[in-house]
Amino acid sequence: MAAGEKEIVQTIKAFGGAALNYIDILESDFAAAAGAAYTPPELGTFRRVGGSRIIQFLKNIPGVIETFQTSAATIRLPSGLVATNDALDGRQIWIKNSGTGNVTVEDHLGNNLDDIEDGVLAFAAHKDNDNWEVKFVYDVPPSASPGFTWGMSGNVKNQWLLNDTVPSNRTGRNFPFYNGEIIKVSVSNELSNTFDVKIYEHDGTTYTLLTTVSMVAQRSSVFILSGIFVTRNKELAVYISASGANAAKNPVVALILSGTNKP
Repeated sequence: MAAGEKEIVQTIKAFGGAALNYIDILESDFAAAAGAAYTPPELGTFRRVGGSRIIQFLKNIPGVIETFQTSAATIRLPSGLVATNDALDGRQIWIKNSGTGNVTVEDHLGNNLDDIEDGVLAFAAHKDNDNWEVKFVYDVPPSASPGFTWGMSGNVKNQWLLNDTVPSNRTGRNFPFYNGEIIKVSVSNELSNTFDVKIYEHDGTTYTLLTTVSMVAQRSSVFILSGIFVTRNKELAVYISASGANAAKNPVVALILSGTNKP
């Protein structure tokens, strides 16, 4: 069992899942030519059916599926109708989206049940008579964005900090999650200086100040925040403001945010 498979199986065990047979669905599977329409009951694991990038699950689909598509795709669950019950009552199918783009989950008739975003593990539970329910095991953990950092060398005063080498007001750090909130702001600089750190979100045209934290004769500090919300797909930027002889020397600013993969 590969490392990725072990991680998924361990997560499923932690949530009480027992069906541990595993199968990959690759980009080549989604891109394959479509076959005949699904006519349950039908033995097998899965196959392409009509429509754009649609995989139909069959009666023998394993309990754990991991997808590796390169763009949005669709999976259809087996029929759970009493007369053609490929799904079997009480069955759970665990699905991990390890590809790029959403995986849309539909019933075998093409009715939309939910979308699984990149990196999310979900399970589809069949109750009875084609009644499916899709649930999500985890979204983005609270420390999903520890790498959101900015910095600049030298004495910095009334300037935008850099993302690597790019001024953050020109191109900021894109925040890709829903329900975003700034939890902590970590600020450090070489000396004990006094200055303000202003956190903005923007789209390259409109700039919105989210919050300001103040360093007062300090080398470093961590600010714990609440109620500072971030808009999905907006860019984050950091500005150092100081007056008089004050400045930040070689400053580094890091944000810790929370967010979810679902609205």
